[in-house]
Amino acid sequence: MKKTAALITILFALPLVHGVQTQSILHSDYEDYIKGEFENVSLSNEGHLELAPALTEWVELDEPIIWAAVADAEGNLYLGTGNRGKVLKVDPEGEVTDYFSPEEILSRTLALDGEGNLYVGTSPVGRVYRITPGGRPEIYFDPEDSYIWDMTFDAEGNFYVATGSRARIYKLPPDFQSGDEADVWFKSDQTHLTSMTWDNEGRLLAGSSPGGILYRISEEGEGFALYNSGAQEIKQITVMEDGKIYFATFETKPGNGGSNGSKSSSSSSSRGEEEPFVVRANGGNNSNSKGKKREKKKGPVGSGIIFSIDESGFVEAYWGLPAANVFSFAQTSSGEMLVGTNDSGRIYSVVDRGTWKLLQQSPKGGEVSVLLPDPANEGDLLVITSNPARIYRIEAEQEDDGIFTSTPIDVGQIAQWGNLHAMIGGSGATFRTRSGNTDEPDETWAPWAEVVDSGKGNLYSTESPNARFLQYEITFAGKGEAEAEEDADEMKESSGSVRQVRLFFQTRNASPVIASIQVVPAGYELLKAVANIPNIDLKNFIEERQPQKFLQKPPARHQLKSMREEGLMTIAWKAYDPNGDSLEYGLGIKGVEAADWITLAEDLEEPVYSFNTRGFVDGYYQVKVTVSDHPGNDSEKARTGEKFSEMFLVDNSPPEIEIIESPDETGSDDGTETIRFKAADALSVLRAVYYTLDGQKALSLRPMDGLFDDLEETFTLELEELDAGPHSLILEAFDENGRATVLSLTIGGDD
Repeated sequence: MKKTAALITILFALPLVHGVQTQSILHSDYEDYIKGEFENVSLSNEGHLELAPALTEWVELDEPIIWAAVADAEGNLYLGTGNRGKVLKVDPEGEVTDYFSPEEILSRTLALDGEGNLYVGTSPVGRVYRITPGGRPEIYFDPEDSYIWDMTFDAEGNFYVATGSRARIYKLPPDFQSGDEADVWFKSDQTHLTSMTWDNEGRLLAGSSPGGILYRISEEGEGFALYNSGAQEIKQITVMEDGKIYFATFETKPGNGGSNGSKSSSSSSSRGEEEPFVVRANGGNNSNSKGKKREKKKGPVGSGIIFSIDESGFVEAYWGLPAANVFSFAQTSSGEMLVGTNDSGRIYSVVDRGTWKLLQQSPKGGEVSVLLPDPANEGDLLVITSNPARIYRIEAEQEDDGIFTSTPIDVGQIAQWGNLHAMIGGSGATFRTRSGNTDEPDETWAPWAEVVDSGKGNLYSTESPNARFLQYEITFAGKGEAEAEEDADEMKESSGSVRQVRLFFQTRNASPVIASIQVVPAGYELLKAVANIPNIDLKNFIEERQPQKFLQKPPARHQLKSMREEGLMTIAWKAYDPNGDSLEYGLGIKGVEAADWITLAEDLEEPVYSFNTRGFVDGYYQVKVTVSDHPGNDSEKARTGEKFSEMFLVDNSPPEIEIIESPDETGSDDGTETIRFKAADALSVLRAVYYTLDGQKALSLRPMDGLFDDLEETFTLELEELDAGPHSLILEAFDENGRATVLSLTIGGDD
């Protein structure tokens, strides 16, 4: 039975593809493109590539992490940093100065009042410093809390401070002086109150950690939980002109760490302990230049979601991506929402729940810590990143040029690359390709080759040599400055957009392979049960990238039925074809000492064959299985393969039984009879011996040495307490091929 089970497991489903065919790779949606590299190229959620808005590096900063930023009326920018807590000042010309250095390691939040005083909230010793326009600092507020998370003013000039370790909001009146006792205006059973803003009715909104609860607080300081997100933190809250509230959650996995790791807000709760939410400096500001391999900077593991709450209090998930946390977001003058993430310094533009795009990304990666309207250039936005710390300016106009580089495409074996077909809107998009045989492009790859316009629509001929991997690059070019001024309305159209890229290829016909051969000394009939076409789950049908596979008829199910005829032998084999071609098989057999193969079968369609060995001379044989992919290829391209089986024994002669001592020679008067005999086979090792006394149940016998390990074995059988009179004794011996011999004896009674 064990051999039968092993035989069944090697049967396989027949391939459904016939012959080497031209195949294609299609890139058409967001998931196809997002693994590539983007340089001033945006990608919509529908899979459209086009030039991105211009992103210009304005200021390079020495501090690795930027926590907060505010701008004063003169256009000066103030930055709260870590991990030394410095407050930096950046003037409108981009000159950076050290403005303030507190004792604490983090300047986590900043605020400006109407008189130009700058307030700095620090951690992990929670203090609020006030710095006058003349630059004189003082400790303005020193609560017992460990963290100052956020600060804001109301219309009457009251100052609100959100803290951590005890989750309180303090309300400081306009005439508050250093050393005065502040009122606890609101407190929560959470550990931290992390962010604040005002709704259009003048009510304070506050987010918490570790439960991720969003509160709305009345003028009397009474809180109402608008929503319990269950996330680790409410990261940022924004209220739109129509009153709709947007807030972002922040999530990391336990035990994350790493160079850009974030700690959970609940990990620390007493004054002076390590700061939660710390983004670790990665210690390097390596830039990515053209022609160099891009260093991928990974942020914290986890994901954040932006939620929206309407005026009726109903909440919906507005936007989010797996494994990307929202670090900042801001609304533009056109009404779209820009979202900064820790996903390689990427900035996303969200128009509504179903319309969004990867808008731009920092050339040096990192996290987009702050998005802030540019005080010096109306309509532009400042993009402030950490790890490394940079300030960029993102403009409304498109970049002059941009490059998208696909991830290497792997087709599994050497391929001939054919045409590239692209769906292009407008003009200004050009292509080139390169190929190689290592999974990452290196110096062994062929150089980039321009594709050749075939003149047949958007069809291009690739010039890259045959290889397993291929990579394509799209260069987008906008109009020149003078031309753009003359034709500004067509700027977007002229820069071009790419919606689909399809690459054709064909692999060479490879030889089929026989992987293994099984030989079993028994006969089996192959049964083919036609499989019904299964019903298709609608969800799977919608999500399947290649729905044409549902048109394929499932292969027949293969089962084996035992045939009880003696002398049968079954050969089964496992075969596969690298191209998925249909296969046919041939069998040859010969004695191990013979020189020539004898044809056993030809043109077999199934990988199993039973045949009768009666008439074969007993001895050791080998089988040769040949395989051909001719059913799916013409004669010139068809390939073959072969494999030899291990030696196997054909033994149709049963063993023999010889009596050594009969009961007459060993008889006794106490009803005990002893018989000694030997069983032997010319070629096979003995497998079992049984005896049956007077038609009772057959019982097994062991050889005198206890082991069935020889062609000949000796046995002693003692029969005790026999009644007087004759008795029937049947001896049976089996060899390993299942052949048996039977000897019948009569013992006892009169001669």
